[in-house]
Amino acid sequence: MLIAAAIGGLIGAVMSWIGYRELVSPGKYHGTYLSGVDFDGEARGLLGRAKSAVIAVLESEVHKHGLLDGIANRVLLPQQLWDVAQVLRTQTTLRAEQQHADQQVMTPELKAVIGPQRRVLERSAASVTRQIEALEEYASRVAKLESAFTARTLLDGNDKYRALLAATHDEESVTELSEGTRSLRDAVEAGQMLALPCAVL
Repeated sequence: MLIAAAIGGLIGAVMSWIGYRELVSPGKYHGTYLSGVDFDGEARGLLGRAKSAVIAVLESEVHKHGLLDGIANRVLLPQQLWDVAQVLRTQTTLRAEQQHADQQVMTPELKAVIGPQRRVLERSAASVTRQIEALEEYASRVAKLESAFTARTLLDGNDKYRALLAATHDEESVTELSEGTRSLRDAVEAGQMLALPCAVL
């Protein structure tokens, strides 16, 4: 019961976080939150992409109908979103430090310190961007499966079309209606093989 409640709270936290309202942390960090003021423009753009990908998966019909790994999606996706947000908040803080340093007289000592720091910041930014791209790729694959699921739903109504064709004695079109059934079902069932992207942070 407690586990189910925790999972439900996790989903609610992600699904309600629209327009950069507070993002409540999952798991052992329950009670901690982040909001839009914690991120600079670059971080907000990246976080918006990650959030959109996660919500697209969790709101998909294929997820709701259990055609994906539901437990992994409900638990791991919110956790990945939180991890991304934490990294982006840190990057925001460090970028502000670097911007402050830029306003100082650029002595050799200062240059020697900020050079390596900026390279680390750049590598971190590249890493979190790759993770977000992996989330977007996963969401894209789910969207394709969603199309196949929609097609299968429409396929269930083929009897109405067969009746229409029978009324016009169109046997060729009746055959066409049946040809794609097997490949379509295979595509939908393949959705259960979709794996979540691994974290790269």
